[in-house]
Amino acid sequence: MHSGSAEPAASRKECSRQDASLNVGARAAERRPGDAAAAQQEIQRLAVGITHNLNNLLTGVMCGSGMALDSLAPDHPARPPLEMALRAAERATILVKQIMAYAGIRIAPLSAVDLSGLAAHSVAGLGDTIPSRVQMRLDLLQGLTLYDADCHQLEQTITALVWNAVEAVGEGEGVVSVRTFAGKICDLPGWPGPVVCVGLEVTDTGCGMDARILGQIFEPFFSTKSLGRGLSLAAVAGIVRAHRGALHVESTPGSGTTFRILLPVCAHAEA
Repeated sequence: MHSGSAEPAASRKECSRQDASLNVGARAAERRPGDAAAAQQEIQRLAVGITHNLNNLLTGVMCGSGMALDSLAPDHPARPPLEMALRAAERATILVKQIMAYAGIRIAPLSAVDLSGLAAHSVAGLGDTIPSRVQMRLDLLQGLTLYDADCHQLEQTITALVWNAVEAVGEGEGVVSVRTFAGKICDLPGWPGPVVCVGLEVTDTGCGMDARILGQIFEPFFSTKSLGRGLSLAAVAGIVRAHRGALHVESTPGSGTTFRILLPVCAHAEA
């Protein structure tokens, strides 16, 4: 991500950079294939059952709260607590979707997705929530089509990575770059041989991370903030797994972070 103008400087920088390339399939690979598959199926079954029941409960809360609000006058004293309950239920539905993503569960139909177009749409969707002190740079290659992809989950992935990068910049000025690329032949976990991939990178000029933090960032609810912010990066890892791709992270304390996603052009093709 950063390179020096002379070889000795570049070598020193390379040595100081954390060896932080992470593969979302790495932990599963440490176990026997049968054990990993069985564990993943258990997680999925548990997540399906929990999320199904939670969705039913949340639907009741949202419908009931909405109907009650519709029947009340604008100045009724019961409106504020009902509005609070409705907002909480809406946030909970987002969390349920992230749990499903973490478990690799898809409910939307698969389709062809324009990766660069989706990246542009995701960044635009953040709109005014990105502070003016953070400069956004887009380098999006046209004509990058993914087949058999979940558009909604990939949008969630891009949004989570961009927002994570914005937060990493901190209170000062910084740059967040989003880049897409194609034409790579990759060795991905779970494939019998190399496959054609497209990729997306999100890079920030923020504070960076050390090896200890890098080892935890994809754990559910882990956050460097005082309170966990949710399943964002854990959900990213689950979505990449579900698309049979790979996720790598490179970071240098004080010099920023790059998240790189590699996705097979056809996730269900035989390699």
